[in-house]
Amino acid sequence: MNEHLRHHPNVVARRRYGRTVDTTCWLCGHTIDHTLRWPNLWSHSVDHIIPLDRGGTSDTTNLTDAHLTCNSRRGAGTTEHHTSQQW
Repeated sequence: MNEHLRHHPNVVARRRYGRTVDTTCWLCGHTIDHTLRWPNLWSHSVDHIIPLDRGGTSDTTNLTDAHLTCNSRRGAGTTEHHTSQQW
């Protein structure tokens, strides 16, 4: 792994958080298939409930499971923003 990426907050969060806590995407409510790998749009990603650029942290209490595509669509939106959208 690239040394720069090894210490990136999202990489560190994924290592700490793991992939077996939940298998449901918090944004769409559908099951996440953990056998799918990036760049598959339906693969697992770790989402920050409160985005980092809005003051959130990479603490496990601020992390949850999402499909890569759902996480990407949400971007830096807030929890209120995501619940008001049609997923």
